[in-house]
Amino acid sequence: MKNTQKDDAGLEKLKKAIEALEHSLTYEEKVKKDNFYFSGISKSYEVCLEYAWKYFKRRGTEEGVEIYSPKEAIKIAGRMGLIDNVEKWQCMIILEYQMKIIWKLFIIF
Repeated sequence: MKNTQKDDAGLEKLKKAIEALEHSLTYEEKVKKDNFYFSGISKSYEVCLEYAWKYFKRRGTEEGVEIYSPKEAIKIAGRMGLIDNVEKWQCMIILEYQMKIIWKLFIIF
């Protein structure tokens, strides 16, 4: 049996995260003048991606598929028809990881 209340809550969180990312991207030009805006955009991106793969994981689990990582969740989401371009989503996971590294280096230096 599907837990639709939890699924709906996860979908709502994802929608709000997408809205926050869209809003933060309106400040993209300001990044060139002030790195402060980069931190907001990158955090919005990270949160959005986190909610997305967790939503995909939940949907896959409901279908009886065991999922242990974001990459697996994205592959399953593609098979389930939740997303169209699995390769693009895989690249977003890699980019998010790279952004974390860049951010850590930025803080160090």
